[in-house]
Amino acid sequence: PAMNEWPARMLIPYRRQRAAFMDQLNERFGLAHLRPMDAADMQATEDREADFRAFVDKSTLPLMLRDARQAGLTLCLVRVQRRPIGGRPPYQSPALKRYVADLKAYVEANGGVFLDDYADPNQTLDLYEDGDHLSRDGRRRYTELFASRLARLFP
Repeated sequence: PAMNEWPARMLIPYRRQRAAFMDQLNERFGLAHLRPMDAADMQATEDREADFRAFVDKSTLPLMLRDARQAGLTLCLVRVQRRPIGGRPPYQSPALKRYVADLKAYVEANGGVFLDDYADPNQTLDLYEDGDHLSRDGRRRYTELFASRLARLFP
């Protein structure tokens, strides 16, 4: 919680206003505002949207990496794992595999770090609650795993 509230504390000095801001933020990023899961998958796409190189310069990624580098920061992007199916990670189409490989190479070539949770054996079905969302206990365990991975990258 302290990490989540840190940016709000920097922007909003008053506790009540900050609490209201955090409530609005959490509401805005709630499930009702997410795109449908099928659209988020990109599983069977072999179309132009799965072509990382064609779209990267139209995205904010180059700007984010540039700004982080100029500020002396390392941008760390994390691809979370979808809910395992039958004890195994979900299927990835060849197009999605290429896209992720291109994304990883681009991020790392530009001074960033790319963590991919896909096929992490520590992320088992019992971490999840509904759909792809982690349970309360799962969030705690995932955070511990995540912190351990970050500690190795950013000693």
